[in-house]
Amino acid sequence: MLPSIGRVQMMEMSCSVTVASPTEKWKVFGPSDAVEFVHKLLKEGLPVTAVSRRLVREAVRERRCKDNCTAIVIVFRQQ
Repeated sequence: MLPSIGRVQMMEMSCSVTVASPTEKWKVFGPSDAVEFVHKLLKEGLPVTAVSRRLVREAVRERRCKDNCTAIVIVFRQQ
């Protein structure tokens, strides 16, 4: 099964973020919710690896995702 992808351009941070995840995770975490969650953590200064872990932890522990819960967070920064 192909992952679903959420993407947002973050002007104030001069970057865009893409979140790719299996369809099951999107049942507990909508794409726009996931991207907003990631955006908030990136603004706090967390590294992308920590943001990915927190996103999965939030889906599993707090929102009770029961299936495959994997997330790939890609940040494209403009120079």
